[in-house]
Amino acid sequence: MASLLALLILLRSVHCEWDEIPELLPNEEGSLVSVPLGLPEAGHVLAFGHFTADRRLDCLVLGQMGNQLSVYIMKPSDGLYYKSLATAVVPQDEVIIGAIMSDFDHDGWADVLVMHRPRSRTSKNTKLTLFLGDGESLRQANWDIAPARDEVFPVDFMGNLQLSLFGVTQNSKDATPSLWQNSALRRDEVSKGFMEPFPLATIDKLAIPGWHAQTDFNGDGRADLLLMMSEEKTTLPIAFEIWQRETYKDEKVAPYTMAGRYVLPRGTGPLTVTDVDGDGHADVVFVVCDPPTTCADENSLHIMFNIQRRFCSRHHAEEGCKTPDEHLFNPNGESFKFDSAAGTADHIVLTAKTLFPGEDVRFSFEDPSNNLPVSLSVGDFDLDSYPDLAVVLADRSNPTQKDKHRAAILHNMPCVEGMCTAAQITARRRTFVEALKGMEAVRTLRGVSSIAFADWYSMGAPGFLVNLYDSAGKTTHRSIKNAISRDAFSLRTETLNGVCPAPCKAIKTGSASERPVGVNYVGASCRFSFVDPDGATQIRSGTQLSQTAHRALQSSTLLFGLGRTSNFVQTLEVATPGLDSYAKNNIFPNSEIMFVPPHADAGWRAELQINPGEYLIFVGISVAVALVVLAIITAIFKWQERREDEIERRKATHLINFDAL
Repeated sequence: MASLLALLILLRSVHCEWDEIPELLPNEEGSLVSVPLGLPEAGHVLAFGHFTADRRLDCLVLGQMGNQLSVYIMKPSDGLYYKSLATAVVPQDEVIIGAIMSDFDHDGWADVLVMHRPRSRTSKNTKLTLFLGDGESLRQANWDIAPARDEVFPVDFMGNLQLSLFGVTQNSKDATPSLWQNSALRRDEVSKGFMEPFPLATIDKLAIPGWHAQTDFNGDGRADLLLMMSEEKTTLPIAFEIWQRETYKDEKVAPYTMAGRYVLPRGTGPLTVTDVDGDGHADVVFVVCDPPTTCADENSLHIMFNIQRRFCSRHHAEEGCKTPDEHLFNPNGESFKFDSAAGTADHIVLTAKTLFPGEDVRFSFEDPSNNLPVSLSVGDFDLDSYPDLAVVLADRSNPTQKDKHRAAILHNMPCVEGMCTAAQITARRRTFVEALKGMEAVRTLRGVSSIAFADWYSMGAPGFLVNLYDSAGKTTHRSIKNAISRDAFSLRTETLNGVCPAPCKAIKTGSASERPVGVNYVGASCRFSFVDPDGATQIRSGTQLSQTAHRALQSSTLLFGLGRTSNFVQTLEVATPGLDSYAKNNIFPNSEIMFVPPHADAGWRAELQINPGEYLIFVGISVAVALVVLAIITAIFKWQERREDEIERRKATHLINFDAL
């Protein structure tokens, strides 16, 4: 009865947590539904972040005029967004091309770095303006930040949790990358600005635009750099280089060493990194259109798999595989490589005709209205533990015709005969196929400029954010909820920047339910192990905010699907470039765990939040009924036992009386 009472109390508390956000999912399971979430009808969503530091997904919305960003805050009690007082405005003759929401001055509140250019397009140089946040408003900082030739991205260059900027300066003639180094030198120091950018002469010419990324390729927990390179006479991508992260030593010497250069096909466009085949190692995915005007020679999606020693599992105990234990990161790293040769077991090529039969489409490289680059988006929409892709497609014969641009979701599936070669199947590689069932809310949209996975409520499977143009050519967007996989488990992780060893101070105008916890860190590595329903040990990995430029629209948290296993996450380990890794064991599925790295002399801290699934109430009822039945059966057996004891006692008494006679 005590167990039953405890279970009922637990179910009551879970139900209250579930009711915090009303109407979380569409009523019809197995579908995507376009719904209003309180965001304005006009404008494009430019970036996600935690503006109020409360774990909710806040949005930066670019107004119709193109020179003003507004911050929209998620209100948990309503499940809707409301406009905050925070805005970032640039002069009217400028247009905003990109934005990053993170903590650049290291005070525990999210700031907004705005990248903007002249509206007349007479210059392609990118101005950088920082707006400092306090959880309620934004004010323009007096930081003098040198302009760039392309969008920049943040990187923890010194390994002290302070963010610097990486990119190509306006004055660079050969596109050699430079670093806008953060002036703060300690983890517990508030920054006063960026230093004058200095060139990283060891790195060659970058591609412009380039879909550069930072992620851990060799498994040491430190985020490496993937840089798209160009040749001397052009800025188009011809190769990508992996620069492996080392320990920071000297402020004028980059803590990176070349770990490999790989040739890209002519006509390569958007590129992203993700663990496609679920082996715990980051792979590279990119699209190709050659020539860019017609795609007559090639129109395809490439997957280059990370070739290195695999983790052992019960089913695939390969010779020389590494056994997962309490430390999934190897401090010394592992050797790795990629295969540039298309069509091999480690390099899959999927043509547009194969992916989209009967359609004359191409992968979109840029927004046709402003010629700004677009990015590939990665997420797990069905929580089956393998990442899927969201891409934008254009009409191949007329790629600038906006009303024919549409979005497509590519589902990750195992290589099978007819889709992959025998060598790829033997190597246990995975491929993509367009997801059709329940996708009408995405597939029917036209005028799409970008699409991204959006974890609207930090509960359940991710939905989508679609930026598009209406019939009049004005900017708008659609918010799409997801109920395709309600009974699958997930794991969310977020590594903060360590400014708040304990919860930060409350927002002045906030409600009692808003409890600021800190701002996300850019470039944190995560790797974890779990046992799937077949009993095999699985390893997954990811990097927090691996890409921020060109409207990558990545969420501030990492969301991993676990499939339908109900087992614990055995080991979860996170790491940053300048600190030792930190591990947690035996984590409940459907958990969100926040990691706070050391600040000053403090140690790592972890905070666990358990989000209930919709099925949990029914499971609880089933367990409660089972407990009641067991209690009844136990009571019957106890009654029978007492009855038999009474009969035995009476027989013994009768025997004694008989002997006495």
